[in-house]
Amino acid sequence: MLLRGDDNSQTSPAGGDERILAQARRLLAGEAAGLTATWWMQLDPPAAYWSPEMFAIYGVDPGTEPSRELMRAAVHPSDRAETLRAGTAWEADPRGCYHGTFRIVRPDGGARLLEMRAWMADALGRPQPGAGRAEAAGCPQPRVIGTVIDVTAAGRLANERTRADEQRELVLQVSEEGICGLDPGGRIVFANPAFGALVRRGPAELVGARLHDLVHRDADGRERHAAGDCPYHPGRRGRAREIDAGFVAGDGTRLEVSYVRVAVDADPVLAAVISLRDETEQRAASRRLRASLEHVRALSVQRGALLRQLAGAEERERLRIAADIHDDSVQTLRAVELGLERRRDLIEDPALGRLLEEARLDVHAAATRLRGLMLELLPPVPELPLVAAIAAYCQSQFDGTDFVYEVHGESEELEPDTYLLAYRLAQEAVRNARKHSRGTRVSIAVSSGRGRLVLEVADDGIGLGDLGGHGPRGGLRIIRQRIAAAGGESGFGPGPGGRGTQVRIELPLDEDWGT
Repeated sequence: MLLRGDDNSQTSPAGGDERILAQARRLLAGEAAGLTATWWMQLDPPAAYWSPEMFAIYGVDPGTEPSRELMRAAVHPSDRAETLRAGTAWEADPRGCYHGTFRIVRPDGGARLLEMRAWMADALGRPQPGAGRAEAAGCPQPRVIGTVIDVTAAGRLANERTRADEQRELVLQVSEEGICGLDPGGRIVFANPAFGALVRRGPAELVGARLHDLVHRDADGRERHAAGDCPYHPGRRGRAREIDAGFVAGDGTRLEVSYVRVAVDADPVLAAVISLRDETEQRAASRRLRASLEHVRALSVQRGALLRQLAGAEERERLRIAADIHDDSVQTLRAVELGLERRRDLIEDPALGRLLEEARLDVHAAATRLRGLMLELLPPVPELPLVAAIAAYCQSQFDGTDFVYEVHGESEELEPDTYLLAYRLAQEAVRNARKHSRGTRVSIAVSSGRGRLVLEVADDGIGLGDLGGHGPRGGLRIIRQRIAAAGGESGFGPGPGGRGTQVRIELPLDEDWGT
């Protein structure tokens, strides 16, 4: 007779044996205590019982007649041979508990992983773990009782954990950083190969040893600091990322290592995980680089001071020459010019008078050129903004010529050194355009911002195409050299529309030029 898992069924075995129902109730009570499903099979006469959860696990209709054949047919084809072999062997001598884990395929095609246990039981449904088939056969209505637990999710979780453990182990093995785990006493629980290489110790010296004792002792065994002050102390909570400059490897080598310490709260064994990286060479290289940069900086400061001294000396020399021109050469030429003019007026010979007049004009022209040179040598009027000073210079250069000039833009207030340098550079660029461009127009633009002063001087002349790829010459080379010495940047190329030459000058404003 077959019994189905219907809690409301009042059907009883033949002969009104209420003991079967009592057994079912006991199994259901066990199921309520945490079992997923229960079942039993009566050997003689044949009968079977499934709890409602059995039908749900196997995915069959609760009206289906439960049987051993139904259970066997559901076993996954890949697991069927081994499962049936183990079950048959247990049925041949069913002493103790049968315990098997296997997969089933449900009617809807879904697979589940089950864990099954089974025991021989007496007529009252009491498990008889020591009874064999012969003893069970001697009992009226011997049967097998069992439980089934759906462990699909647990199996998946176990597989995921296994894969995660394998991946974590692979990461530890191939990582270039030394990684170890510490227990609450600061002793090493695990360490990867890179850790052993970093501390210069073999695997046998690591696990169980205190990390502090391995790396924070001098060659004579003295502690470099107390264990409580150790940066790797597992009692320190949270996460830390620092440099350990007191690290001593097993061979006595002093190292500088960067470490990341992460406290572990939930693990019953681990208290912290430490990741170490040897940065001795990198930090030494960084110190050397900083020292080199400081040296370069000091040289740059010295160069700036020398450049300022040279610029000051140059300006003083300009003033001296301008004064000499004004007080000596120009005055002398003016006196010669006046003398020639008087003699011309006294001579009655027209031919000789014309010669004297030509000589006077030549002297006048020479004096005019000297006065122009004197004006170039003089510094700009300090009260004038840079744009106005450049415009005044252009006016002195181009008045009475066919050149058209334009000066526009503005700049923030400049340091005296930067102001004078910018003026002299603009002066050199304008003079170069006047002498060599063969053009008729020059434009000067001044702007400042983002810590830079920008000057752009463009003409409409012949351009730089005849330089043969050798770069700027003459005055433009002087401009480039002075800009580089001042820590600025320069550029030379075609002017607007591809015509002429444009000189671009950038000078730093955030510090004195040349420093």
